[in-house]
Amino acid sequence: MLEVVLFLAVFLGNSWIWRIYNSNISIFILIVLATIYSFLVYEKKSKFATFGLIAVLVPLFYFQFITTVPQSLTILENDELGVKQQRLKLYNSVGTSNAIYNPFSPYLRILFHRVDLKNFLEGDLGTISTRIQRNFFESIDPNIYFFAGHPRERVWVKDFEKFYFLLCIPFFVGLHQIFFKRNYVLIIYLGLSLILLSLIGHKNSFGPFILFPGIVLVILKGLMRIKNYVR
Repeated sequence: MLEVVLFLAVFLGNSWIWRIYNSNISIFILIVLATIYSFLVYEKKSKFATFGLIAVLVPLFYFQFITTVPQSLTILENDELGVKQQRLKLYNSVGTSNAIYNPFSPYLRILFHRVDLKNFLEGDLGTISTRIQRNFFESIDPNIYFFAGHPRERVWVKDFEKFYFLLCIPFFVGLHQIFFKRNYVLIIYLGLSLILLSLIGHKNSFGPFILFPGIVLVILKGLMRIKNYVR
C-alpha cells in the first residue's frame, strides 16, 4: 500500500506531468498509461501490462519525434565551425618544423598528410559522432531533470525543473535497483528511448518526456530502498 502511495506521489507530484497536461492532452494520456504499465510490468511482471506498455510506447515515441525541433547531425553552427578551423590548423602543424618535438612525428606526418586522416576525423563522421555523444550525455544529465539544467544551462532550450531536486537522491539509489533486478523489458525501453534522443536531441518544449515513466519508476524504487535502510 505504501508503495502505491509513493508511486502516485512521485507520478503526480511533479511539475513536469502538469506542464504536459496543460499543453498536450494526447501526450499526457499516453504518459499516464505508459507510467502505470511500467509500474505493473516491474511489480507484477504481467504479460498484459507488457503488451500494453509496448502498445503505448510506440505512439509516445512518435510524439517525441514529431514535437522535437530537428537538429542536424552534420551541419555545424558558427561557433562550431570556428572550433573546427582551429583544430584543422593544429593538424596542419603535425610533423612540421613549427610543431612541438615528438619522437612519433614521422609516423604522424604519414597519417595526417599522406593518408589525409584529418579529413576523416573532422568530416561528417566526426561531426555525427560528436553530436550523438552530446545528445546522449544531455539526455542522461540529472541537472536537466532536477535542477532545471543548472549550473550548465543550455542557451538553445528553455530548461525547467521537472522533479523536486531532493528526489535526485532516491533516483541514484533506484537506478542501481532497476539494473540489479534486470527487468529486461524496462531496460530495453530505456535503452531505445536514449537511442532516439541521441539521434534527434530533445530540443522540445516538453523535454525528453519518453523518459518520464522510467524516471518515476527509478525514483520510486529508490524511495522504497531508502525506506528499508531506515527501518
